[in-house]
Amino acid sequence: MGVKLSAEGKLEKERELEYLKTVRRKEVAEELKEARSHGDLSENAEYEAAKLAQEQLEINIAQLEELLRKAEVIDAASMSIDVVGLGSVVKFLDEQQGREYEYRITSSSEANPRDASKPSISELSPIGKCLLGHRVGDAVNVGALNGTRVIKILSIGR
Repeated sequence: MGVKLSAEGKLEKERELEYLKTVRRKEVAEELKEARSHGDLSENAEYEAAKLAQEQLEINIAQLEELLRKAEVIDAASMSIDVVGLGSVVKFLDEQQGREYEYRITSSSEANPRDASKPSISELSPIGKCLLGHRVGDAVNVGALNGTRVIKILSIGR
């Protein structure tokens, strides 16, 4: 089973992969070259750090390639706005805080709740799991560290 991504999320992952393969690989190669120029490699902490950075970079590239190979793109145009699902933009009220929030429900590989321009939460997060399958007007109980919270769905969009 593949990882579900929005078309935009897939494009972002493809851009990230391209950056890592081109720009970041060159930067790491330069860091290695610079570290090698400092002499004895057996006692060169800078060289060891650059080698570790190179290894981590290659791991990240392989992981992104695998994610993209298995990615299943969600067709946002065919999504219902009657029920919260993967890709839905949900506006809800945290009744305890008296505060409104708006998040896109995404796969865990796309979620970024701290992105102020397009905040998103994972379908696997406590709130994400509880919102799935609910409709506008539903009050949903969400387990939190300090007890249960009640959130009320105000709107669902794409």
